[in-house]
Amino acid sequence: MRKLFVRVFVFLLLATLVPLGFLAGCQSKLIYFPRPYPAGEVGDWARRTGGKAIDYRTSQGAQRAFLQGNLKSPVNLWIVCGGNGTVALDWSDWISAHAPKEDAWLLVDFPGYGDCQGAPTPGRIRESLAKCVPLAMAETGVNAGRLRFFGHSLGGVGELEGIPQEVGVLHDLVTLVEVSEHNRAASEKLFGRTDAFVQLIIRCVLVFQRQLALAR
Repeated sequence: MRKLFVRVFVFLLLATLVPLGFLAGCQSKLIYFPRPYPAGEVGDWARRTGGKAIDYRTSQGAQRAFLQGNLKSPVNLWIVCGGNGTVALDWSDWISAHAPKEDAWLLVDFPGYGDCQGAPTPGRIRESLAKCVPLAMAETGVNAGRLRFFGHSLGGVGELEGIPQEVGVLHDLVTLVEVSEHNRAASEKLFGRTDAFVQLIIRCVLVFQRQLALAR
């Protein structure tokens, strides 16, 4: 009886540990979806926007972020981190069309994304922000009091973890929430109502509007 108990215990233990070990080994692949820039995209971006690439190195190797907007005398410097399925330049056209023209914008790629070498982890993202933000501040002449932050999805988490610790300032962190009829339908199906979901959206929009007002 004791041998049977031991065998069952070992079987259950292995049945638990093996999937957990597999998930732990694949965790980064389940979270991050890096992709490189196509040939010529960075050059096209520079010609289109008049922007400037910021090249630097971390423990992951060569890294590259992008500055655009008012680079000569910006009122504020925005640090922009996209989600886990986007690269930094995906935000460039939106910023050109909608962002305050008096500000500068630093578009940051995670390690392994875009033109950056290596692989992303929370610690490596913090290291990257710690290197590129001071370089962008020096390039634009902006001090810490005029930094602003825009994080979308996982980029918001990266900024929340990395920016306050490394730069020493903390402002309202904005996460862009996209609303669609699909999301509304899913919320209604799950919760039987949309009012809580709509309130969350309104709150995010108000925070974003307040952040933009601070930038002016």
